Formats: sequence, C-alpha cells, structure tokens
Amino acid sequence: VKVFENGKPAQIVDFRGVGQGRPVDIVFVMDVTDSMQPYIDAVKQSMISFARDLAAHNRDYRLGLVTFADYVVSSFPDCQCAYRSQLTSNVDEFVKWVGSLHAAGGGDIPEDQLGALAYASKLPFRPNAEGILILITDAPPHHQGDGSAYTQHDAAFWAHHKKGTPVTNLTSHDVAGMLKKQGLTLYAVVPSPF
Repeated sequence: VKVFENGKPAQIVDFRGVGQGRPVDIVFVMDVTDSMQPYIDAVKQSMISFARDLAAHNRDYRLGLVTFADYVVSSFPDCQCAYRSQLTSNVDEFVKWVGSLHAAGGGDIPEDQLGALAYASKLPFRPNAEGILILITDAPPHHQGDGSAYTQHDAAFWAHHKKGTPVTNLTSHDVAGMLKKQGLTLYAVVPSPF
C-alpha cells in the first residue's frame, strides 16, 4: 500500500489520536474480488497490525468489516460472515474476521463500493465515538446511470439479483450525504485516479 499526500509519496508514522481518550469506531470496507488477489494478504496483515496497535495503546475502539464485489457481500443473510452487522472491541475476534477474507469473483472492473459505504454507514456506531470508514479497493465504483446491470451469469453465480437489475442506484453525492449525516470520516486506499 502506498500513501500519497498532495500527490507526493508519504509515510504513515502514527495513527492520529492514539493514546487520547476519545472513543473511535473504525469500519474497513474491503473489495474482495479476484483483482485484489495480489494485495489481499498484505492488506489483511496491515489491518491486523492496525487492530493490534489500537489494543496495545489501550484505545477505546471498536472495529468492523464490510466486504463487497458487484454487491455488498456482508449485507446478505446467507453470507457466512460473523462480522455481517456488528462492531467489536475484541481484537482476536476482528483478526478471525480478517483471516477469513479471500479474493474471488468479480467479472467487470467497477465494483459496488458505494453500496458498501452506504451499508457501513448504517452500522451501530456509538454516538460519542469518532466514526471512521477505511475503503480498500483497486477499482472504480459502479454508480447510478452507468448502464451496468446484472447478467444471467451474475444472477446464477451470486443468486442475489435478477437479470437486468442495475448494480446500484446510488451516486457518490448520495453516499457523501449519508456519511456526512452520520458524522463519518472516509479514508480511501485506492489507486489513482479512482
């Protein structure tokens, strides 16, 4: 993962607020499609190290995880995800969630991160906590009006959508409004120009 600030390479040297008393709820919103395969192990290790660092600094934190492809995997009841609609303050539980991630599927380049961010914004954030979403993807988003729809192959493979259903009816403006309303901060780990 490379980090840039104002277009120049930068290094993360610390997590702002470590050691401070304000609670923080952090949700990782993760692309789990095949194109992420070259990166997923490194991303998983970074997420685990981050969680252990929060715990080591006795921070009042909770962590969550939302996964997506051309749909929000975490939002479906048949997703065998222990992390489906919750946040945890147990670092070992979070490590198990992250350990279960693997890259699979996809089919087209855009993914439904807008749907995933909208879903993540509805998780049970504590009112007194700083709410943070960390988006990790290597693809641009599907959005309302982009002409994308589920094909019969998609419907048979994922069994969640009917043929011809638009991938999303959301725009980035819609999602920005949701995040603002909830008081959430978004950090994106994505390739340029997305």
